[in-house]
Amino acid sequence: MYRFWLILHMLWITVAVNAFDLSPPGNFVGYVTGDRGVKLAWEVTSPSNDTVFELRWRANSDESSMVVSGTTNNVTVRGLRLYTQYFFRIRKGLVNGTWGGFTKYTHVWTPEGVPTAPPANVTAYNTSSVGIIVFWEQIPRYHRNGYILGYKVCYKRADTNNSVLYCTAVFALGLELGGLQPYTPYWITVLGYNNQGEGPTSQPQQVWTDEFVPSVAPKITSLTTNSTAIRVAWEPIPEEHVNGVLRGYYVIYWRMPRVSQDNHVIQVNQTTLNVVIVGLKRNTSYGVQLTGLTRVRGYIRNGVLSRTKKVTTKYGSKAPKNLRVFSLCSTCLTVTWDPVYISPTDSLKGYHVTYRGTSGKVHTKKIGARKSIAQLKNLKKFSTYTVTVTAKTDEGLGDTSASVTVTTMEDVPSRAPLSTRVRSTGAHSILIEWSPVPEQYVHGVLRGYHVYYRASRPMIKRSVSQMGVIKAVSVNKSIQSVEITSLEPFTPYDVWVSAYTAMGSGPPSRPVTVTTDEDVPSRAPRILEVFAKSPNSVFVKWEPIPQHHVKGLLQGYHVHYSQIDTSYPVLKNVITVNESVAHVTLDNMKPLTRYRVWITGFTKKGSGPSSDKTFVSTPQTVPGSPQGVKVSIENPQSVLITWRSHSSFTKFVTRYMVKWLHVGSTADSRMDGHKIVNAGNPYRRETQVGGLKPHNMYSFMVREETGQNNWGKFSDPVDVIMPEDAPSPPRRISVKYKEKTRLVLQWRRPEETNGVLRKYELHFTDGDQVTKTYTVDTDVDKEYVTYEMTLPDVEAEYKIKVQAYNSKQGQMSDEITVQHSPSVQTSEARVPTKEPSLFKSKLVWIIAGVVGFVFLLVVITTILLLRRDARRSKKKGGDITKRTLSIISQTARPRRPVPVKELAEHCAHFHDNNNALFNDEFKCLDRLAWKSTWEASQVPHNRTKNRYCNVVAYDHSRVVLTAKRDIPGSDYINANYVDGYSFPAKYIATQGPIESTVNDFWRMVWEKNVKTIIMIEMLGRDEDSPCERYWSEAEPKEYGHVAVSLLSSMAMSDWTIRDFMLWSTDPDSVDKREVVQYHFTSWPDHSVPRDTIAFLMFHHKLKTTLVADPGPVIIHCSAGVGRTGSFIAIDSLMEQMDTEKVVDVYGFVAQMRKQRNYMVQTEEQYRFIYDVLRDASICGVTTITSSEFGSDLLCVSGDEPEVVEQRTLEFESLQDYSAHETLFREALFRENALKNRSPEMLPFNHNRVYLKPFPDDPCSDYINASLIDSYNEGAAYIATQGPMPSTVNDFWRMLWEQRSTVVVMLTDLRENGVEQCYRYWPEEEEGCAKYGKIRVTKIDEEVLEDHTQRVFKVRRHGGDESLVVYHFQCHGWKENGLPRAESLVYLQHQVHKVEPGEYHNGPIIVHCSNGDGRTGVFLSLCLSIDRLETDDNVDIFNTVRWLRSQRAGLVSSLDQYNFCYELMKSYMAWRIRAAIKNDYV
Repeated sequence: MYRFWLILHMLWITVAVNAFDLSPPGNFVGYVTGDRGVKLAWEVTSPSNDTVFELRWRANSDESSMVVSGTTNNVTVRGLRLYTQYFFRIRKGLVNGTWGGFTKYTHVWTPEGVPTAPPANVTAYNTSSVGIIVFWEQIPRYHRNGYILGYKVCYKRADTNNSVLYCTAVFALGLELGGLQPYTPYWITVLGYNNQGEGPTSQPQQVWTDEFVPSVAPKITSLTTNSTAIRVAWEPIPEEHVNGVLRGYYVIYWRMPRVSQDNHVIQVNQTTLNVVIVGLKRNTSYGVQLTGLTRVRGYIRNGVLSRTKKVTTKYGSKAPKNLRVFSLCSTCLTVTWDPVYISPTDSLKGYHVTYRGTSGKVHTKKIGARKSIAQLKNLKKFSTYTVTVTAKTDEGLGDTSASVTVTTMEDVPSRAPLSTRVRSTGAHSILIEWSPVPEQYVHGVLRGYHVYYRASRPMIKRSVSQMGVIKAVSVNKSIQSVEITSLEPFTPYDVWVSAYTAMGSGPPSRPVTVTTDEDVPSRAPRILEVFAKSPNSVFVKWEPIPQHHVKGLLQGYHVHYSQIDTSYPVLKNVITVNESVAHVTLDNMKPLTRYRVWITGFTKKGSGPSSDKTFVSTPQTVPGSPQGVKVSIENPQSVLITWRSHSSFTKFVTRYMVKWLHVGSTADSRMDGHKIVNAGNPYRRETQVGGLKPHNMYSFMVREETGQNNWGKFSDPVDVIMPEDAPSPPRRISVKYKEKTRLVLQWRRPEETNGVLRKYELHFTDGDQVTKTYTVDTDVDKEYVTYEMTLPDVEAEYKIKVQAYNSKQGQMSDEITVQHSPSVQTSEARVPTKEPSLFKSKLVWIIAGVVGFVFLLVVITTILLLRRDARRSKKKGGDITKRTLSIISQTARPRRPVPVKELAEHCAHFHDNNNALFNDEFKCLDRLAWKSTWEASQVPHNRTKNRYCNVVAYDHSRVVLTAKRDIPGSDYINANYVDGYSFPAKYIATQGPIESTVNDFWRMVWEKNVKTIIMIEMLGRDEDSPCERYWSEAEPKEYGHVAVSLLSSMAMSDWTIRDFMLWSTDPDSVDKREVVQYHFTSWPDHSVPRDTIAFLMFHHKLKTTLVADPGPVIIHCSAGVGRTGSFIAIDSLMEQMDTEKVVDVYGFVAQMRKQRNYMVQTEEQYRFIYDVLRDASICGVTTITSSEFGSDLLCVSGDEPEVVEQRTLEFESLQDYSAHETLFREALFRENALKNRSPEMLPFNHNRVYLKPFPDDPCSDYINASLIDSYNEGAAYIATQGPMPSTVNDFWRMLWEQRSTVVVMLTDLRENGVEQCYRYWPEEEEGCAKYGKIRVTKIDEEVLEDHTQRVFKVRRHGGDESLVVYHFQCHGWKENGLPRAESLVYLQHQVHKVEPGEYHNGPIIVHCSNGDGRTGVFLSLCLSIDRLETDDNVDIFNTVRWLRSQRAGLVSSLDQYNFCYELMKSYMAWRIRAAIKNDYV
């Protein structure tokens, strides 16, 4: 059939084709119409509406098409690109889809148009003072619109508005402009043109030409002279002839006639317009010229020289004779000389006394003509001066006298020795060192030093008269240290030093206080009280050692004790306590034992004398709990119990008590019991317990007795479920009904089932001893079992037995015999034998009637009870907070709480086999059934207030709002009270507000006095419709009768904290309240956060800032069940973990589900609760308060075994993320892998730094850098690797885009010949370098002992904005080494002293080589200091753990982890010292 239709179709096509001519149309031509259109025409041989034409055209590989009617012979294609060759072809076809062949291609060029874009990447810079070079790239292809004939470069001056625009045409892609004005700004643009005209110009670029020398010389305005000097004055060079920035002037002079080109040049700054040339000869001619100075190509160059001006000095007088100079004091000189006689005498105007010291500076004192003596004062002490005298006449100064050199008198030193250093060398000696007094302050010949010392104010309060007597030691000048002996231990001494000459002692140095070393105490503490608190403990109290007998800082006390009646009297025990403790309890003592006790105090130097020995006796012991209790099942009714004795004195154990309790849902105290086991020799630590009931659960405990009725505590219970045993025989087997072959048997279940009954077997034995067996497996759990069967032979006699089965075969019942009779009817069913059918019919109707009546009665009773409960709940109203609900669900009893010490092992076990045990435990929760109603949620006017129809609010625990008059359902909100740990109704679990419930949400906050809101929602990122934003970021907003204003907001990577102010809009209310919202933003719906660390830090921040108030805490997510329930469980179970040292996850979740449905919605969330609790319990409590740091840990060296063990455990517990490649997926892209210095140190996807990508390179957004949160600020730091040659441009791009102004570098450029970091800054002083489009200029550098500080100015090419960047480089920190802790603390202090700018407050960039270990240590220090200043405590473990959750590998070795503790110790020591000096900030 298919072939027939195929042939028929082909015949039809052949006929249709033959009926129409489908050959290609003839005379197919095309020509241009307009700018972007082409008209195509062709011949139509046989027009028909049954034919069509398909026109196709292309300019490249992509072809376009259109279909026109078969009667059309032309069409116009519009919207084509300019100056493009298009190829057209056409074919004819039928409307049914049959086509003929195409014509040959016809090509048409569209016309040209003007370019629509300027040349790309126009760049210009100066080449000289008169030249600028301009480069550009071609106009993008799709914007040329024709053949580009050339380019026009246009320029004009930018410093005037009426400048002329000059343009130059060029075909090349660059042009150098010449003949420009020096040091002048120009605007430069470039455009392209073709045959149709010019395209748009590029963005104007302003370029300055370089400086050039001045083209005009300064104009000399005056020349005045005396006998030895010439004063030159001039006018400044006109601004238009400076050709740059005027740097100053050269004043050139020479003696005439000029015999050589050795000119004298004086350089002055640009503001100076006159100068005096001194030191010239009398009556001598000189030539003078001037020229201006500018900077050309980095060098100072002079311009055009002025014309030479000739001038002659005046005649003057002769030099004074017999010059004498002598010193009468250390700061003065007396100068005398013979007077100069000239004619006329009134032409002598006076004398100039000139003197010059060792510094070379010349001073002149003017003396009158009638004097020939001068006093020179205020001179330097013991300094050499050269003195000359010159006479002055009307013609100026004459010749200078011969010079005389003299030294001022000696004096005492004017400065104390520098850098006085004092240190203790023992308990009775100190070493004093000092630097010599600088030579210029000795003022004479240094003879030696006086060293003074005295006892300072004692450590305890004493009178001022007890201050020490001043003593002195003198040493010669070659000695710069001395040791003082015979001093008091641990006593502060003031020490100062002064230098002396022959004239006496100079000023003393500033006193330096030093304390001699400690010594052992000189007196023992006095014991006040010793008594036995228990058989195993002794209380000791003593009087502290008086302070003046301590001889140091008291470290604590050694409490010694030993047994008296022991065969080894030399064995002693000691307990050490700190100095603030004056009593101690000695534990682990032996009962009935006599001890001697004595005490010694100790300092760092050792222990002092011992106190008198005191004797004490311990009473009889109280036994401990036996350990290792094991229960072995021997048979279904007996067990064998074994244990180990806990007591260390097993000889005192007289008896053991074994106790067992019947436990389970039907616990029966009658089945409890106990057994006394006497201790024999050897001691028996086992016993057998019988008489137990099979298939029942028992809890066994053991305790021991020492002495008469001196019983200890019971051991931990051991639960055992006994195995099943054979059931007892079924009872009361009887024939309930028999008629012909129909037999109905009935029996009662066995008295002792000894397990779970699974079936019954009925054994029928006929007269021929043939036995048939029938199995009954329905209704086996009922008390009475009925079985109906058909007898094979109505006339036969049968013997019947019944046997019950659990997992074992039960005992046979008594045998009954069934014989033939007309009918057998029991007392329970008497029916007529003649009317069996009538009996059956009536029986059915009777049963149906009874069942119907009972069903109707149950329905009516249920309705009445529900109405009564509803009325009661309405009467109670909002008094829900007064309820007291139990935290542990009775239905959750089969799951035992998990001890904290076993939590890690428990989680690992449950995670095995793809979380199989977690899956089973969570499914058990789903099988628990709660009898709760939710009528309020289903009321029609309340249904729209529920986000999801299946997430409702239980009536018994829902939050009831104050009802509004005439508004039905105004008391309803989808929210329930949930109990916390030992705190009823601590939480309100609610759905995230929807648009119609935002006002109700804030009304609930106001009415229930809520102070804290916890929001667990990825706002705008959840797959389901997100929670409605119920606050305004901009301005206060009213929500019903509650106004809400956002006061502040602090955003971190994983959470945000917002402070709100609430007030009522009711005019009668003036109440205002503050509410804090903690918004966790990294928990997806129906899922869990990526790890536990961020959540633990969020929970820690919440608990440290949460205030205790009477109101409940509101917690919501989207539905208010999954994430909300998980948070409530974690928060409450952490309290249980701290209080009881156990966690009951199953029980608590079961309890929550009684108060709100679906709490903890998925198994993954259920597992997350366990994982958070496990990680919170790792390593115990690691928080250290500042007081502990200041008192205890500053005295810990870090080498103590217990400290090493604890820190090693902490470091090994840090999470390793290296195996989770999905976390680094983007860093492992092939294009990005080359940008990583180490393949093991990669940034996470979620917090890596994203650069702005280039349009043609999608991977250009990658750099190996991670945003790091500080303790109080989100994204406060960037941790990154040291730049490589291929990534240095990306490094500066990141700095610019993130607006960072501080960079901390923790590595040298090279280590052991291997590059650690590429130099990414200019090398030269005030040098400049370009990194991509970023230009970096170094403007300052200071090299300090431990680090170098640099200042850079960073500017982006083509922009006016700039950044000032501070760069700190740490010296000598090797990859596998550690620096000095004090140096790193000081570096951190310097880094955080940099104040961020108003618009430049980006993160601090920190890097080493790979951005791992050293970077993590520095960040750990910064975050720990933040936490210390905020919460007054430090937690190194959780700080490093949080850092590793933001960048893997931070703090990568145990040594570095220990160093984090040392850094905080160093910081605490620095803070304590600074606080003492009142200098702590």
